[in-house]
Amino acid sequence: QKRIRRNVASEEILLQYIKGKPLSEFGYPKSTLHRQILRRINSFPSWEEATGEWLDQLRDQEWFKNLVVDTTVVKVGGEKRIYLHAADNYFKRPLIYKVIERENKEYIARELRKLKSLGYCPDIATVDLAPELLSAIKEVYKWAKIQGCLFHLARFLNKNLKKTEGTPEDVALAREKAKNLILHSVCADFLTRRSMIQKLAPMLQPSVDEKTKQVIRIFLNRYIKFYHTLEELNGHAETLTTNLCERHIGLVKKFKRRLCGFKSFNTAQKLLNSYWFFYIKEKRDIVKKDLNVRRFEGAAAFLLDGHISVSRLSHLLGLPEQYLVETAKKKGKIMILGYPISRRQIRRILQLAPKVNTVGELSEIMALNPRVVCKILTIYGFNVKVQNPQMTIDEIFNHQSNACSRIDNARIIKP
Repeated sequence: QKRIRRNVASEEILLQYIKGKPLSEFGYPKSTLHRQILRRINSFPSWEEATGEWLDQLRDQEWFKNLVVDTTVVKVGGEKRIYLHAADNYFKRPLIYKVIERENKEYIARELRKLKSLGYCPDIATVDLAPELLSAIKEVYKWAKIQGCLFHLARFLNKNLKKTEGTPEDVALAREKAKNLILHSVCADFLTRRSMIQKLAPMLQPSVDEKTKQVIRIFLNRYIKFYHTLEELNGHAETLTTNLCERHIGLVKKFKRRLCGFKSFNTAQKLLNSYWFFYIKEKRDIVKKDLNVRRFEGAAAFLLDGHISVSRLSHLLGLPEQYLVETAKKKGKIMILGYPISRRQIRRILQLAPKVNTVGELSEIMALNPRVVCKILTIYGFNVKVQNPQMTIDEIFNHQSNACSRIDNARIIKP
């Protein structure tokens, strides 16, 4: 019996345990299984060994290297520790999975230097703009272009530009306008970004509330340099978010909950080594999606938000226009003049229309093309009156020259 017990924790049993099966369901004494599992996890490779072996296999292969890095707080033995995770966005593979003592530049740079010594040198590093991550990446990968995560920027804007109880209507509209202009400018082509940044500049006047001006200044002075246009990214839309790291960190948190927490620092790291060993082993044989689709799917929520036409997006990303239209429709978007517009945006346009005077004001608040806004208003019963020269809306739509500037000044008349 002792001889049998000595070998009960097979790789299959360990895999089931890591996936969440309780020790009590294996039919062996819990103490024996737990002891053998702790002994067995010593044999799994560290992230340096696993990543080094993988990079050696790809030594002669070239690919666009996008390093995604993020951190989160985990409790180990009742104390707060930092889990550092880095992954390659092309192969969707974890590179660094390490519990470190503190969230500072020195600890993070130490692990990145190890990754660099293994031969991994990224073209772009996508991060959430935490100061310690930025400093570490700049120190280790001086040549790499740093791209800020759109989701973290959206979280920052939602937190600092939200409408609270008692907020005056004009202040709330200014905050909504600033948020839409910033979000649409950071995932756009060069011309779209330039026009939106130009519209942000007048919002630094004394008449605008101080909180809105503070957020705009932070974005223009500190953040915008880390958000590159789609031309600068060569159409690599997958670099716009840290989605991959967020998903991987979510898996680690779920794994930790299943184990009722990590009991010690060393055990935590060994369990993580075994977890990612099995994860990589299972994912290795999965058929990869088309490269262009992978480049687009992570940032679809931001790119299909009505600020860039589908035809322009198709040119920037190198994807078929029909594929983008189908993807937009699957996400519940409505195609209006070649722009994917959500029902939420349409509802908001109809809510704001009675509160503003011209189509230009409304299009600036929504950060959308004036022609699209005008088309939505006419579809839903609003009358749009164009002055100087006297032309109907249909004539302006057919007359491409200066169409947007003429529609900007068009007055909105309630139905």
